[in-house]
Amino acid sequence: MKPVVGALTAVVLGGVVVGGTVLAFHGAAPKPPLMVVDGVSSTSTGIPGVTKTAELKLESYPDSSPITWRRTNGGVGPHPGWVSYGPTTNIQLPANALVTVTITNYDGGEPIPNPGYLASVHGTVGGDMTVDGQPATSIDPSHVGHTFTIHNYPSDTQQNIFVSVPLPAVADDVSSNPTAAPSASNPYGWAPHVVTFKFVTKGPGEYAWNCEFPCGGNYAGMGEAMSSYGYMSGVIHVV
Repeated sequence: MKPVVGALTAVVLGGVVVGGTVLAFHGAAPKPPLMVVDGVSSTSTGIPGVTKTAELKLESYPDSSPITWRRTNGGVGPHPGWVSYGPTTNIQLPANALVTVTITNYDGGEPIPNPGYLASVHGTVGGDMTVDGQPATSIDPSHVGHTFTIHNYPSDTQQNIFVSVPLPAVADDVSSNPTAAPSASNPYGWAPHVVTFKFVTKGPGEYAWNCEFPCGGNYAGMGEAMSSYGYMSGVIHVV
């Protein structure tokens, strides 16, 4: 589970959460494998100019043991105890697409800094999500596992995208009492939370994405896994 950490060092500017420490490391760390998510042509998205649909599936883990490439990719690992997103944080999505995102969270959590903002949903279609099949616009700020946050610096060369969705934490009594043997489909043996939401990509560009919960070590929780490309930090390439 993530360590107890101090105040969040990211800032909120004009509704956009920017984790400056995380962004600084994107250019320095080796790139994890690219996951290409293909789009399917659609004329029924109901959103003007949006001509494709796509599905992105991710997991968030209390460690990096399910992600085998991190143990063999030079310079990225091994850090088996670091929290992580999987199967990779280097993602390619189609432009002008309605993307359905499903995130399965196996990690526990704690109270989140800036609970009035980071425990709520921002930037999704309809302004909401589902948690284990139930609609929601926010979660209990005292039990947050991670966030999935996409953002970019203001630019004249690409359109702005901002999405931030909180992931509810797995309860301590659940994670400490696995009910099944670990498997490929459930690497820990305990029940995760499943979050689903939709957002719209725009024109081509590159966008940082990361967890805005300070769940790493050092620098008030913003170091180690938080600031390392391939763990809780990544890039979305819109093409």
